[in-house]
Amino acid sequence: MKQFVCLLVLVPAGFLTGCSQPASVNGVVPVTGTILHKGQPVAGATVTFVPNLEGRACSGATDENGHFEVTTLQPGDGAIPGRYNVLVAKSEVEGALSEDEALEYMKKHGKEPTITVKDLLPIKYKRRSSSDLMAEVGEGEENDFTFDLID
Repeated sequence: MKQFVCLLVLVPAGFLTGCSQPASVNGVVPVTGTILHKGQPVAGATVTFVPNLEGRACSGATDENGHFEVTTLQPGDGAIPGRYNVLVAKSEVEGALSEDEALEYMKKHGKEPTITVKDLLPIKYKRRSSSDLMAEVGEGEENDFTFDLID
């Protein structure tokens, strides 16, 4: 009976310990890069690596120097080796209001506020069907890519 009680206590504790570990993907390798537009670094862009055939998508955001590192599950963990279509997007939202401001606007004007999303980079890089950016991520290689976007 003591062994049964011990199992009832230890088995659930083992499950809880396993659940507290962060999720990860086996085989990811570090991937970094730089996004430029007409030769100038792009800050605040979202960079997405979409697998060409099989795999998992990964993404990152550029810093003030246009530098990024991609994440699959854990910050900066990288990408699974393979061929990727690369998408880059940066936009700004005009007319965005807080929830309270939006409610006040609706009371005053009787309609929802107008929100406009403006793309700050060529839209072709935002779509898989039109982006011509590609990356081949290799195992045991330096996976550092520079993409210079043109209009």
